[in-house]
Amino acid sequence: MTIKAWPQETAFLNALFKRRWSAEHKLSIYRFGAEAEAIPLSDLQGMVEGVAAWLTSLGLQRHDRIGILSSNRLEYVLLDLAALRLGLVTACFDPASFAQETDLVEKYGLKQLFLDTRVASPRSGADHVLPIERVLEEAGKERDRDSAEPVTYAPEDISTIKFTSGSTGIAKGLGATVGSIEQSLRSTQKLFSHGPGDTLLVFLPLSLLQQRYWVYSAILYWHDIVITDSRLALEAIQREHPTVIMGVPAFFDTLKEYIEMSAGAGSPRASAIDVLGDRLRYLWTGSAAARPDTLEFFEVTCGVPIFEGYGLNETCITTKNHPGAHKRGSVGKPLDGVRVEIDAEGQIRVSRDHPVNTRYLFAPDGASEKVFMADGSVATGDLGYIDDEGFLYVMGRADDVVVLANGKTISVRPLEEAILRLPEVKQAMVFGTGRPVLASLVCPAPGTNPDAVKRAVQQATRGFGSEAVELVIPVADGFSEGAGLLTSQGKLRRRAITEHYHQAIQEAYGDQS
Repeated sequence: MTIKAWPQETAFLNALFKRRWSAEHKLSIYRFGAEAEAIPLSDLQGMVEGVAAWLTSLGLQRHDRIGILSSNRLEYVLLDLAALRLGLVTACFDPASFAQETDLVEKYGLKQLFLDTRVASPRSGADHVLPIERVLEEAGKERDRDSAEPVTYAPEDISTIKFTSGSTGIAKGLGATVGSIEQSLRSTQKLFSHGPGDTLLVFLPLSLLQQRYWVYSAILYWHDIVITDSRLALEAIQREHPTVIMGVPAFFDTLKEYIEMSAGAGSPRASAIDVLGDRLRYLWTGSAAARPDTLEFFEVTCGVPIFEGYGLNETCITTKNHPGAHKRGSVGKPLDGVRVEIDAEGQIRVSRDHPVNTRYLFAPDGASEKVFMADGSVATGDLGYIDDEGFLYVMGRADDVVVLANGKTISVRPLEEAILRLPEVKQAMVFGTGRPVLASLVCPAPGTNPDAVKRAVQQATRGFGSEAVELVIPVADGFSEGAGLLTSQGKLRRRAITEHYHQAIQEAYGDQS
């Protein structure tokens, strides 16, 4: 089936609600404590109209701001689509970052907050808080449904507010323009041609706008989509046999271990087919650096393409490896309508035909001016370079540079990559600002002797000369999102990690500190 291109003058949100949704393709939902559900997209459309009518009956009008604080579930999808239908602005809060905040209604100017009672229970603004569980109940009620045409969006309109993962400790809010969302969807579709026959698996939080893209893509391009969370991802994979799996590098590290364990002394390639099914087209990863051995395992050992990409909240999807242009270790080439440059300090600058925005909506004073430049570009804070073929390589955050006590500056990412290549190592973070020598917190691979890990790390970094890691601190529990040491996208919360292991770090440096 051929999907016609959108008219250039029509925003995707306008096209989304001006067509009948496919009866042949479905949304599947996997949740703890509930049977998996499979809903034809045509039925989903009727449910969305019901929720939109309910929201209207609550007195919500175009441009009103509503909040969603929830785990991944059907009600989330219904609310998001109904809000788009009515022109409401959604503020989508990641439970891992916002579950303990009690003043969301007042702080973010919400007319209504829809709350998953399993993940949080704010204690203020109660008159404006509804349990998200109500959404499914209201979707099925008979009522006079709004027969008005769906709202019409202009490219500069805001449909949702994105929040940073808070890796620096402060979550900043950013209004995402419709034009930027449409540009990302179109350019991604051009690279991957998702359509009938595809099943896309999503398990990262729906609070991340990019994860909701794939719901819009299913409606527009007629493919199936499966939504769950990371705890049920493997079950969903083995039951649904998706053609595309979206995930952060840490998930694929775990998936690699599971496939290897399942293979035993047998063939990892055969085991990958047993685990992933025989329909898989490719794996999509980003948000953090992937381990080189994980990339090689899937691409070479298992014969499964895994494509890294790059982007920030402030830039959306910026570069992507894809079937037509793929170089392992890079994060790909810029998407259509995106321009990437490296400034004099080696920092990556990004410009878009349709910017995500030109300033933060919620952030400390001065934060916007540090990121959104007068020329329209975004200063990403990441260091990188572009090779002769146009592929971008990310070398780490500018603030990942360690300044030792002697004034020497060192970028820690190459060291961390070298350490993560070791089979003895599962996780690692290199640090040392203000200290005489570099150190690394290391989570050993299961069954590995801590002393062997120390020797392996020191040997692996010896080739960096004076930048070698001298102190190795094994940590048995490692870094997890639940402990507040990783973001929901698997990025290191460096400050939180150093605070968490403060005592072990002090003991390791001893007299050297």
